[in-house]
Amino acid sequence: MKISVLASGSKGNCTLVSSGKSNILVDVGISTQRICKSLSKIGIRPESLSAVLVTHAHSDHFQFLNTFLKRYPVPVYASEETASSIDLFFRDYFNKYAFSIDWTFFNPGSSFALDDLLITPFEVPHDANGAVAFTIESENQKIGIATDLGCTTNSILYHLSGCDAMVLEMNHDRRMLMDSDRPPMLKSRIAGKLGHLSNDQAIEFLESLDTSRLKYLFPAHLSDECNDFSCVKAAILSMGKKRCFNVVATSQNEMTELVDLAVNNLKAT
Repeated sequence: MKISVLASGSKGNCTLVSSGKSNILVDVGISTQRICKSLSKIGIRPESLSAVLVTHAHSDHFQFLNTFLKRYPVPVYASEETASSIDLFFRDYFNKYAFSIDWTFFNPGSSFALDDLLITPFEVPHDANGAVAFTIESENQKIGIATDLGCTTNSILYHLSGCDAMVLEMNHDRRMLMDSDRPPMLKSRIAGKLGHLSNDQAIEFLESLDTSRLKYLFPAHLSDECNDFSCVKAAILSMGKKRCFNVVATSQNEMTELVDLAVNNLKAT
Protein backbone atom coordinates (compact mmCIF):
# COMPACT_ATOMS: atom_id res chain seq x y z
CA MET A 1 0.00 0.00 0.00
CA LYS A 2 0.92 3.63 -0.41
CA ILE A 3 -0.10 6.71 1.57
CA SER A 4 0.12 10.47 1.22
CA VAL A 5 -1.26 13.05 3.66
CA LEU A 6 -2.61 15.72 1.31
CA ALA A 7 -3.31 18.16 4.15
CA SER A 8 -3.37 18.06 7.93
CA GLY A 9 -4.36 20.77 10.39
CA SER A 10 -7.27 22.72 11.82
CA LYS A 11 -8.08 24.32 8.44
CA GLY A 12 -8.51 21.10 6.48
CA ASN A 13 -7.60 17.41 6.43
CA CYS A 14 -7.34 14.81 3.68
CA THR A 15 -5.33 11.60 3.31
CA LEU A 16 -4.94 9.29 0.32
CA VAL A 17 -4.46 5.54 0.72
CA SER A 18 -3.76 3.44 -2.37
CA SER A 19 -3.38 -0.28 -2.82
CA GLY A 20 -2.75 -0.03 -6.55
CA LYS A 21 -6.18 -1.55 -7.19
CA SER A 22 -8.07 0.85 -4.90
CA ASN A 23 -7.65 4.53 -4.10
CA ILE A 24 -9.52 6.04 -1.17
CA LEU A 25 -9.64 9.40 0.58
CA VAL A 26 -9.97 9.72 4.33
CA ASP A 27 -11.77 13.04 4.92
CA VAL A 28 -12.41 15.83 2.44
CA GLY A 29 -11.52 18.99 4.32
CA ILE A 30 -9.72 20.72 1.42
CA SER A 31 -11.03 22.00 -1.89
CA THR A 32 -11.75 19.80 -4.89
CA GLN A 33 -9.24 21.81 -6.90
CA ARG A 34 -6.51 21.19 -4.37
CA ILE A 35 -7.34 17.48 -4.10
CA CYS A 36 -7.19 17.11 -7.88
CA LYS A 37 -3.91 19.03 -8.08
CA SER A 38 -2.38 16.90 -5.33
CA LEU A 39 -3.54 13.63 -6.89
CA SER A 40 -2.16 14.65 -10.28
CA LYS A 41 1.30 15.05 -8.74
CA ILE A 42 1.32 11.35 -7.85
CA GLY A 43 -0.35 10.10 -11.02
CA ILE A 44 -3.82 9.37 -9.63
CA ARG A 45 -6.98 10.51 -11.39
CA PRO A 46 -9.86 11.54 -9.11
CA GLU A 47 -12.16 9.43 -11.30
CA SER A 48 -10.23 6.37 -10.08
CA LEU A 49 -11.18 6.89 -6.44
CA SER A 50 -13.04 3.97 -4.91
CA ALA A 51 -14.51 5.74 -1.88
CA VAL A 52 -14.33 8.46 0.70
CA LEU A 53 -14.18 7.65 4.42
CA VAL A 54 -15.20 10.36 6.89
CA THR A 55 -13.83 10.33 10.43
CA HIS A 56 -16.26 12.78 12.06
CA ALA A 57 -18.45 15.84 11.58
CA HIS A 58 -16.10 18.71 12.32
CA SER A 59 -15.91 20.95 9.28
CA ASP A 60 -12.15 20.70 8.75
CA HIS A 61 -12.75 17.05 7.87
CA PHE A 62 -15.72 17.34 5.50
CA GLN A 63 -16.27 20.98 4.48
CA PHE A 64 -15.72 20.34 0.75
CA LEU A 65 -17.43 16.97 0.61
CA ASN A 66 -20.53 18.35 -1.12
CA THR A 67 -18.72 20.02 -4.01
CA PHE A 68 -16.28 17.12 -4.39
CA LEU A 69 -19.10 14.56 -4.65
CA LYS A 70 -21.04 16.72 -7.07
CA ARG A 71 -18.08 16.47 -9.43
CA TYR A 72 -16.86 12.98 -8.49
CA PRO A 73 -19.77 10.86 -7.17
CA VAL A 74 -17.89 8.13 -5.31
CA PRO A 75 -19.30 6.06 -2.42
CA VAL A 76 -19.06 7.70 1.01
CA TYR A 77 -18.69 5.77 4.28
CA ALA A 78 -19.34 7.18 7.76
CA SER A 79 -21.00 6.42 11.05
CA GLU A 80 -24.72 7.20 11.09
CA GLU A 81 -24.18 9.99 13.65
CA THR A 82 -21.52 11.62 11.47
CA ALA A 83 -23.67 11.38 8.35
CA SER A 84 -26.67 12.95 10.11
CA SER A 85 -24.59 15.90 11.29
CA ILE A 86 -23.10 16.47 7.85
CA ASP A 87 -26.51 16.27 6.17
CA LEU A 88 -27.76 18.94 8.54
CA PHE A 89 -24.73 21.13 7.83
CA PHE A 90 -25.32 20.94 4.06
CA ARG A 91 -29.12 21.17 4.23
CA ASP A 92 -29.41 24.51 2.42
CA TYR A 93 -26.98 23.40 -0.27
CA PHE A 94 -28.89 20.15 -0.79
CA ASN A 95 -32.18 22.01 -1.11
CA LYS A 96 -30.76 24.58 -3.51
CA TYR A 97 -29.12 22.09 -5.86
CA ALA A 98 -31.46 19.11 -5.36
CA PHE A 99 -28.43 17.11 -4.26
CA SER A 100 -27.85 14.59 -1.49
CA ILE A 101 -25.13 12.25 -0.28
CA ASP A 102 -25.76 8.54 -0.73
CA TRP A 103 -24.23 7.33 2.52
CA THR A 104 -23.02 3.87 3.39
CA PHE A 105 -23.08 3.48 7.16
CA PHE A 106 -20.61 1.43 9.15
CA ASN A 107 -20.68 0.31 12.75
CA PRO A 108 -17.60 1.34 14.75
CA GLY A 109 -15.73 -1.77 15.78
CA SER A 110 -16.94 -3.82 12.81
CA SER A 111 -14.64 -4.32 9.82
CA PHE A 112 -15.85 -4.20 6.24
CA ALA A 113 -14.33 -4.96 2.85
CA LEU A 114 -13.86 -2.29 0.23
CA ASP A 115 -12.49 -3.84 -2.95
CA ASP A 116 -9.14 -5.34 -1.88
CA LEU A 117 -9.01 -3.37 1.37
CA LEU A 118 -10.18 -4.29 4.85
CA ILE A 119 -11.41 -1.21 6.69
CA THR A 120 -11.87 -1.16 10.46
CA PRO A 121 -13.46 1.95 11.99
CA PHE A 122 -13.22 2.28 15.76
CA GLU A 123 -14.44 4.86 18.24
CA VAL A 124 -12.21 7.63 19.52
CA PRO A 125 -12.91 10.07 22.39
CA HIS A 126 -13.66 13.43 20.75
CA ASP A 127 -16.37 16.04 21.00
CA ALA A 128 -18.19 14.92 17.87
CA ASN A 129 -20.84 12.20 17.92
CA GLY A 130 -19.79 9.08 16.04
CA ALA A 131 -16.11 10.10 15.73
CA VAL A 132 -13.85 7.26 14.57
CA ALA A 133 -10.32 6.42 13.53
CA PHE A 134 -9.49 3.77 10.91
CA THR A 135 -7.14 0.96 10.16
CA ILE A 136 -6.80 0.00 6.51
CA GLU A 137 -5.28 -3.37 5.60
CA SER A 138 -4.24 -5.09 2.41
CA GLU A 139 -1.81 -7.93 1.69
CA ASN A 140 -0.38 -8.07 5.22
CA GLN A 141 0.17 -4.32 5.36
CA LYS A 142 -1.67 -2.09 7.81
CA ILE A 143 -2.17 1.68 7.99
CA GLY A 144 -3.66 3.46 11.00
CA ILE A 145 -5.24 6.93 10.79
CA ALA A 146 -6.12 8.48 14.14
CA THR A 147 -6.54 12.23 14.41
CA ASP A 148 -8.86 14.30 16.62
CA LEU A 149 -8.85 12.36 19.87
CA GLY A 150 -8.48 13.74 23.34
CA CYS A 151 -7.00 10.67 24.99
CA THR A 152 -6.14 7.09 24.15
CA THR A 153 -7.97 3.94 25.22
CA ASN A 154 -7.28 0.23 25.33
CA SER A 155 -9.41 -0.14 22.20
CA ILE A 156 -7.26 2.38 20.31
CA LEU A 157 -4.13 0.62 21.56
CA TYR A 158 -5.49 -2.69 20.31
CA HIS A 159 -6.44 -1.44 16.86
CA LEU A 160 -3.29 0.58 16.15
CA SER A 161 -0.81 -2.06 17.31
CA GLY A 162 1.16 -3.64 14.50
CA CYS A 163 0.75 -0.86 11.93
CA ASP A 164 3.27 -0.41 9.13
CA ALA A 165 2.37 3.28 8.84
CA MET A 166 0.42 5.56 11.15
CA VAL A 167 -1.08 9.02 10.91
CA LEU A 168 -1.28 10.04 14.57
CA GLU A 169 -2.42 13.30 16.10
CA MET A 170 0.26 15.39 17.79
CA ASN A 171 -1.79 18.54 18.06
CA HIS A 172 -0.09 20.76 20.63
CA ASP A 173 2.78 21.33 22.97
CA ARG A 174 1.10 21.66 26.34
CA ARG A 175 3.26 24.55 27.53
CA MET A 176 2.71 26.47 24.29
CA LEU A 177 -1.04 25.89 24.62
CA MET A 178 -1.20 27.11 28.20
CA ASP A 179 1.00 30.13 27.43
CA SER A 180 -1.08 31.10 24.38
CA ASP A 181 -3.64 33.91 24.24
CA ARG A 182 -6.48 31.47 23.65
CA PRO A 183 -9.51 31.73 25.96
CA PRO A 184 -9.36 29.47 29.03
CA MET A 185 -12.43 27.50 27.89
CA LEU A 186 -10.78 26.74 24.53
CA LYS A 187 -7.57 25.65 26.25
CA SER A 188 -9.59 23.34 28.49
CA ARG A 189 -11.46 21.92 25.53
CA ILE A 190 -8.27 21.23 23.54
CA ALA A 191 -6.44 19.66 26.50
CA GLY A 192 -9.49 17.71 27.70
CA LYS A 193 -10.30 14.05 27.21
CA LEU A 194 -12.60 14.90 24.26
CA GLY A 195 -10.16 17.32 22.68
CA HIS A 196 -6.77 16.75 21.06
CA LEU A 197 -3.62 14.79 21.88
CA SER A 198 -0.55 16.71 22.98
CA ASN A 199 2.93 15.74 21.83
CA ASP A 200 3.64 14.13 25.20
CA GLN A 201 0.39 12.15 25.17
CA ALA A 202 1.15 10.86 21.67
CA ILE A 203 4.65 9.78 22.69
CA GLU A 204 3.34 8.05 25.81
CA PHE A 205 0.88 6.20 23.58
CA LEU A 206 3.58 5.22 21.08
CA GLU A 207 5.75 3.88 23.89
CA SER A 208 2.94 1.57 24.99
CA LEU A 209 2.13 0.48 21.43
CA ASP A 210 3.49 -2.44 19.43
CA THR A 211 5.59 -0.51 16.91
CA SER A 212 7.72 -3.47 15.84
CA ARG A 213 6.40 -3.18 12.26
CA LEU A 214 6.10 0.61 12.14
CA LYS A 215 8.09 2.06 9.25
CA TYR A 216 6.50 5.50 8.91
CA LEU A 217 4.93 7.87 11.42
CA PHE A 218 3.02 10.91 10.15
CA PRO A 219 2.57 13.35 13.09
CA ALA A 220 -0.73 15.02 12.25
CA HIS A 221 -3.09 17.90 13.00
CA LEU A 222 -0.32 20.16 14.35
CA SER A 223 -1.61 23.43 15.78
CA ASP A 224 -0.31 26.53 13.97
CA GLU A 225 -0.22 28.52 17.21
CA CYS A 226 0.58 25.90 19.83
CA ASN A 227 2.98 23.51 18.18
CA ASP A 228 5.72 23.26 15.59
CA PHE A 229 7.68 20.44 14.05
CA SER A 230 10.77 21.13 16.15
CA CYS A 231 8.70 20.39 19.29
CA VAL A 232 7.30 17.25 17.68
CA LYS A 233 10.77 16.11 16.64
CA ALA A 234 12.15 16.68 20.15
CA ALA A 235 9.32 14.66 21.66
CA ILE A 236 9.91 11.78 19.24
CA LEU A 237 13.67 11.82 19.86
CA SER A 238 12.94 11.37 23.57
CA MET A 239 11.79 7.84 22.76
CA GLY A 240 15.42 6.79 22.28
CA LYS A 241 15.86 3.20 21.10
CA LYS A 242 12.09 2.74 20.89
CA ARG A 243 12.10 5.07 17.87
CA CYS A 244 12.95 2.79 14.96
CA PHE A 245 10.65 4.37 12.36
CA ASN A 246 10.85 7.17 9.83
CA VAL A 247 9.02 10.41 10.61
CA VAL A 248 7.20 12.14 7.74
CA ALA A 249 6.32 15.78 8.42
CA THR A 250 2.75 16.68 7.48
CA SER A 251 1.56 20.17 6.64
CA GLN A 252 -1.59 22.23 6.38
CA ASN A 253 -0.48 23.62 3.03
CA GLU A 254 1.66 20.94 1.36
CA MET A 255 1.10 17.25 0.66
CA THR A 256 3.62 14.64 1.75
CA GLU A 257 5.31 12.42 -0.76
CA LEU A 258 3.54 9.19 -1.67
CA VAL A 259 5.11 6.71 0.75
CA ASP A 260 5.30 3.08 -0.37
CA LEU A 261 5.07 0.62 2.52
CA ALA A 262 6.82 -2.02 0.44
CA VAL A 263 10.07 -0.06 0.79
CA ASN A 264 11.73 1.68 3.71
CA ASN A 265 14.12 4.13 2.15
CA LEU A 266 13.36 7.40 3.96
CA LYS A 267 15.85 8.68 6.47
CA ALA A 268 14.45 9.15 9.96
CA THR A 269 13.84 12.83 10.71
